[in-house]
Amino acid sequence: MVESGIKRSPPAYTIAIKLFGKAHRWDMVRTIWAEARKEGLPDYILCASRIDAAADEGDITGAVEVLDLMYANNIHVNANHFASAITACQNADPPSHVAAKFLFDKSMQAQHEPNIVSVSCLVGAYWKAPLCELQAVRT
Repeated sequence: MVESGIKRSPPAYTIAIKLFGKAHRWDMVRTIWAEARKEGLPDYILCASRIDAAADEGDITGAVEVLDLMYANNIHVNANHFASAITACQNADPPSHVAAKFLFDKSMQAQHEPNIVSVSCLVGAYWKAPLCELQAVRT
């Protein structure tokens, strides 16, 4: 973004990450995210955009790193951030129901009430898991 002449601001970075994420330009998402971090700009909305892009890509590590950054910088984390991170588990190749369950449990520990989005994302991450493991989630 520096080279393009666009004013560097959280909204500009957020929009750029959203656009390149939807275009599946993961290299650009990472470049823009790194630039925003270097500028010290990550905020609540920018972090949500980065987690959403990681979810679309199936980048579990990227999603978790943003959650860690949010906690480390006292940026409010809500159930939707966790739902997006769980979606990364669903979209990963191969899907990781183990990571999804871990994130779901962390969300619950953070006192986030499960909602239709988070539960749907969790179940989606189990689509290649053995049925007995999906049934065990209920407990």
